[in-house]
Amino acid sequence: MKTIQTEGSTNPVKFFPIFLGATLAAMIDNAQVLIDETVIGNLFDDAAFGAVNLLEPYLLLEEFVSYLICVGGTALLVRARGAKNTGEMPKLYNHCVTCCLIAGLTFCTLYSLFDEQLVSLVAQDSAAYPIALRAFYWDRFNSFVTPLYDFLYTYTLYFNGALFSSISMLVKLGVNTALSVYLGVKIGITGVTCATLIANCAGLSILCLYILVKHRGFHYRPYVNPGTIKTLTLLGLPESSSFLSIFILEAGVNTAAMRQFSIRGVTVAAVLINLYEVVGFISEGISEYETAAVNWALGEKSREEMQDGMRVTFRAVLMESVFFSLLFLLAAPRIIRLFDIDDAEAAKSAITAVRVLAVSPAAIITTRVTAIFYQYTEKIGRAILVWVFFLGVVPLLLAAFLSLAGLSAMVWGVALGPVIAVALLWTLPTGRKRSAGVDLRRTMVIFRDDFSS
Repeated sequence: MKTIQTEGSTNPVKFFPIFLGATLAAMIDNAQVLIDETVIGNLFDDAAFGAVNLLEPYLLLEEFVSYLICVGGTALLVRARGAKNTGEMPKLYNHCVTCCLIAGLTFCTLYSLFDEQLVSLVAQDSAAYPIALRAFYWDRFNSFVTPLYDFLYTYTLYFNGALFSSISMLVKLGVNTALSVYLGVKIGITGVTCATLIANCAGLSILCLYILVKHRGFHYRPYVNPGTIKTLTLLGLPESSSFLSIFILEAGVNTAAMRQFSIRGVTVAAVLINLYEVVGFISEGISEYETAAVNWALGEKSREEMQDGMRVTFRAVLMESVFFSLLFLLAAPRIIRLFDIDDAEAAKSAITAVRVLAVSPAAIITTRVTAIFYQYTEKIGRAILVWVFFLGVVPLLLAAFLSLAGLSAMVWGVALGPVIAVALLWTLPTGRKRSAGVDLRRTMVIFRDDFSS
């Protein structure tokens, strides 16, 4: 793992600061979700645990829009910096912040006006509906904070503020951990989601303080450029589609599990999908580095820096995949105890599901970094195909079909979906981006030869 540095280059893209900062953020973000669910599992029954997870598609929709702005926006900012176009950077920053505020206000308004209808779409079970509706109350306000936090966090991380971005995530985790338990006991299920909102606001205040006081940002003025919206959307849409793929997978698997196996099936599915998401989100440490390295190389028009960046990326993929596979195989019972599942049969099935999922990490992470490479080398359609079809539709179809044979078969469907997706991925025609001079398949071969030597 190294800095991408070629002769005569002043490339500031370093692997470890970005990887560690983004990985820590992803771990804390997932820990925050797991803490919420652990608190729910310990304070309430399995029905509450399943009901809250039924709301996950709406949270994924918020992240989809947030990533559309922050991924595309920060990519443009890094390219402008690489091209030494300092006059464009304040405009891009103001544009992204304005879009975040508009998106947050839109979500908050829609969730406030149509809360009952939205909850009824995902919580059709009569027992789950009232619990989900109470939990959804504070989500409407959190949806206003999410887009702005995601953009400012990524901006701070990319522009020499890895320490402060990490502090903001640690503040979020600490506040959420303390308040989830306290408010959960005091006011019930709504207290857990209220704690999440307060924690996100605390983390956002750290980022704002850093940008304003340390002068690491630009003076904000409301600004929207229609031309930038198109470019930002094209750059951000593929990676944002990762949330669409999880939305498709989670909604589909939850529906199949509820119909075939009732609340027990939803409980097992919730554990399985949560860990599937954990693998993808923790690997953002790798993909954040890849994003910065690829866009810097594009700004510099340097094939060598692009190739070096992808070698480092695939080394990280290998090591992180082995870590997750061993974790799922060896620590499955301990992982399930965190959720405190009351139903003994559901808990037993969930342990098996975690161990089965050990076959998936390498395929999940490889598919993600492949999609990101396509995304920034202007193969937008191919990138969206990889994100949505290979990471969402393929596992869903396999899981839905196999669910007819039982709960264990459905679990195998989710786990084997990404593996089959990687096999299908290699049937795509090999392409080459002339300006970068890099072919992804060749990069992977170079990585393999280089590592084995």
